[in-house]
Amino acid sequence: MSEAVGHLNGISRAGKRRRSRASPEAASLERLQVPLSHVRLPTGFNARTFLDTPDERKKLESLAADIGEHGLKNPLEVVLGAPTPEGEPTYLVIAGNRRYLVLTQILRLRGTVWVTLTRFATAAGPAIANLLENLQRVDLSKADLARRLHELASGSYPTIGGASAEAISLSVLAPSFNLSLKYARELARAWRVACPALREAWVREDLPSDVVRRISSLPDMAEQEKELERWQAARTKARAAGKKGPARAKKRGAEAGEGPEPRKRGEVRSQLKRFQERLDTAEKLSTRDVDVANARIETLQWVAGERKRLTLT
Repeated sequence: MSEAVGHLNGISRAGKRRRSRASPEAASLERLQVPLSHVRLPTGFNARTFLDTPDERKKLESLAADIGEHGLKNPLEVVLGAPTPEGEPTYLVIAGNRRYLVLTQILRLRGTVWVTLTRFATAAGPAIANLLENLQRVDLSKADLARRLHELASGSYPTIGGASAEAISLSVLAPSFNLSLKYARELARAWRVACPALREAWVREDLPSDVVRRISSLPDMAEQEKELERWQAARTKARAAGKKGPARAKKRGAEAGEGPEPRKRGEVRSQLKRFQERLDTAEKLSTRDVDVANARIETLQWVAGERKRLTLT
């Protein structure tokens, strides 16, 4: 444990976080070594929703092992908070929530920690920096991205120190987050008009974003809830049918004479390879999420169709 504490006193070059070209302007940046007990997490500020799932706990444990062995490579990014009753300064984390949770709740470290104290020129600066950090580190769910885009566009995002939030146009925000304007508008609108039950299911990652956007396009929230229930019931039925055994279902289909003429698996694999090459090329040549997503969707749809037709395992 003492080795882990000692590592916190060093800053590696990896600690210099790369910012987006349209990152919010900061009035100043300052590296400080402060008591970890003076660092706080502002309630409801982080764009990421932490789900208490086995997968999330595994990720945090992996991060804890890395920090315990190599130290904190990337300092927490903070802003000044209200002073303590004794007049000591406090620091609010705007980027590095997962690292803070690891330090305080898993490793339970004491002593000091290096932070980057940032003073922003605008009230939206901390919220934008927080979203950028989440997008650059671990994959952010589409629900969390949609919620924060909506908050920034409507001026309802959380601020630090009681500052007044001002709405920011999505045409300005989208390039900052490497998104197409159309995609950013679709996400923000889906969150804005979705019924509470649909939002909750989206946050839990209980249904895909394209289904959310389709259901949220219904004008009445009661209709959205009914369509959500129908979709969930259909999924439950499909999963139950799948548990009966795909081999038995394939045998029944063969006996009934269903299905197209079989093709060689080698031909299928070669076509899959060509689609994968197209996907890799799209990821290399384009930085827009929508382009990569379209290529990925096309590939997955083709694979699903081939698996259904040829009963590949």
